[in-house]
Amino acid sequence: MSENITILPTQYADYPALMPPAELAAMQRYARRDPDGFWLQQAKRVHWHRKPRRGFTGSFTGDVSISWFEDGLINASVCCIDKHLTDKADQVALISHREGRAEAEKITYAMLALQLQFALFSNCS
Repeated sequence: MSENITILPTQYADYPALMPPAELAAMQRYARRDPDGFWLQQAKRVHWHRKPRRGFTGSFTGDVSISWFEDGLINASVCCIDKHLTDKADQVALISHREGRAEAEKITYAMLALQLQFALFSNCS
């Protein structure tokens, strides 16, 4: 995938990180009543290369067999790194405590993106 995608962080403003207990309970009721619809709604929170048409299939009873977003295609790097490059490139994304090093290494979103590009290009032959 060589296309450039810009995802503004404000796109997900309707999804708070914390919610009141009553809202959480309503969300849980919806998930139990319509698991496929619930998970398709949740899928809107991330960028998909190919959006899923099925959010959930399976059952938690008997012979448990469960799948989420089985027909979707996602790029985790776009969702976890690239979407933050427009407004948080210089903010710390990861703190690495490596064995044999006294201090933790702080890695920004921009550094992660650069390391990922290097890893991708070094594996090309």
